[in-house]
Amino acid sequence: MILKDVDDQKVLDKYQKAGLAAEKQMAFYLKRAFGSEANVLVINSLRLEKLGDAAQIDHLILHEYGMIIIESKSVSTKVAVNEYGEWVRSVDGKAQGIPSPVKQAQRQADFLKSYLTPFTDVLLKKVIGIQLKFDKMPIDLIVAISDQGIIARPKKHVDELNYIRKADQVADKIEEILTKYKKEDALLRLSFKTPYCLGESARKNTSQFLLKRHKPLTSGTTRQPVVKQKNAVKSAPLAASAWPSCDKCNGTSVEVAYGKYGYYIKCKECDQNTAIRKSCPTCKDKLRVRKQKESFFLECAKCETSKLFHKNL
Repeated sequence: MILKDVDDQKVLDKYQKAGLAAEKQMAFYLKRAFGSEANVLVINSLRLEKLGDAAQIDHLILHEYGMIIIESKSVSTKVAVNEYGEWVRSVDGKAQGIPSPVKQAQRQADFLKSYLTPFTDVLLKKVIGIQLKFDKMPIDLIVAISDQGIIARPKKHVDELNYIRKADQVADKIEEILTKYKKEDALLRLSFKTPYCLGESARKNTSQFLLKRHKPLTSGTTRQPVVKQKNAVKSAPLAASAWPSCDKCNGTSVEVAYGKYGYYIKCKECDQNTAIRKSCPTCKDKLRVRKQKESFFLECAKCETSKLFHKNL
């Protein structure tokens, strides 16, 4: 099912025009293959912003076992990848190095997981009592080049070539990925294990969430850095009085730990525990705790705010 088409954008030069044509070509093949498939959701031209950073995802597929990111590339001549994962394309008869589209897609996947993680409790349900998490969700990558492009395949195996397909072959690659997960699902269930499952409600909630937060570029198609606005959400330290302390002894020598009921404050002075129950000062919703290495943030899904709460030493 197609949830969003490619954005119509003003192109500034022949390269941008070719790039947009490649995305529309890929979108056409996806519509032909999955336009009537209710279990496969397709979002074209998805652009997300977070804390001054941004990710432009050409095509995002949501299916019952996770997601697939497709990076479209306009390649009308030849593209090659050497054993070091370095990409070369032919431009006007000359070899020209280009950034790896596979690495680009991987960065998009990392960004997407980071973007969705604070909203896990809202978008994902528990499966057999286990809370699914976006950071554990499988995201497969495909690099789609134009149909008229040529893929130079060296005799020595190169891992990155596994991700490359011509646009008209991508639908078959998607079916291959889904078939692999279905087989793994059957084997896991035979051994009474639970596979990762992005259920129907999770796919619907997540796709609608992403569509509402789509931030299209307003001028041209050049992927420019995001300009931070005055009201942009920033991760900033709380005032000193807001840093955690122990409810039992008022001690400030504490650390944030994780237990059966989630994150809590562990006092190093009296060895007692304090629950973390904080509400958003704006909407009064309960704040969630997000861990990033040794730092812990309080975040509001509704207001999209994030503030540093504590850092374990």
